[in-house]
Amino acid sequence: MIIISDLTLAFDKRVLVSALSLEVARGEKLTFKGPSGSGKTSILGALMGFTPLTRGSITIDGLVLDGRNIRAIRRKLAWVPQELAFDLPLARDMVLFPFSFKANKENRPSKEDIEELLAALNLNPALLDQPLKQISGGEKQRLSLASGLLQKKPILILDEPTSALDRDTRKKVTDLILGRPDTTVVAASHDDYWIEASEKIIDLEKQQQS
Repeated sequence: MIIISDLTLAFDKRVLVSALSLEVARGEKLTFKGPSGSGKTSILGALMGFTPLTRGSITIDGLVLDGRNIRAIRRKLAWVPQELAFDLPLARDMVLFPFSFKANKENRPSKEDIEELLAALNLNPALLDQPLKQISGGEKQRLSLASGLLQKKPILILDEPTSALDRDTRKKVTDLILGRPDTTVVAASHDDYWIEASEKIIDLEKQQQS
C-alpha cells in the first residue's frame, strides 16, 4: 500500500533522513522511533505531501505522490498531528473539523458513532460541549484521535498519538488503534508500549548510522 524508495529529506543543508526505503502492507502497523530531530515527523509530513522530498519517491495505493495525485492520495489518509494548530471554540468542533472539508462531508459521523468511539477512548460525550481551552491535553489528544478514526480512511498517519496520556489510557488507546485489522497505521512515537505493539519498527537513529 505504501512504498518509500530512496527517500532523502534535507533542510538548510542538514540531512534529516537519508536514502530510506521501505514498504508498508495493507493493514500493517508501522512506527518510526528515534530521538527528537531524527526525522520522524518530517517523514509523516512527506507522506501527507506537506514536506518536499529532496530525493526519492513515495507511492501510496498505486499513486505516485506528486502534484497531480496529492488530492486523490489525501482522500485515503487521515492525519492526526501531535497538536492541532487551529483555534476552535468547542471540543465538538475539534472532532468535526475534518468534516468541514468537501472531501470528507459525505462521511460526517452520526451522533451515535461519535459517542460510541468517545466511550471506547474513555471520554464522556458531555465533553463535546465544553470549551476546548478548558479541557486537558490528554482529552484533546483523544478527541483528535477520535476525529481521525471517524474519517474511516484506510490509512492513519499519527504523530506521537499517546504522548499526553497516562499509562492506563495509553494502553487502551494503543490497543484500540493498532487492533484495527483493516487500517494501515504509520506513526511516530516515543512510547514503548505503542512501539512494542507495532508490527514493524523503523529506528531512524540506527538508519542514519548505517
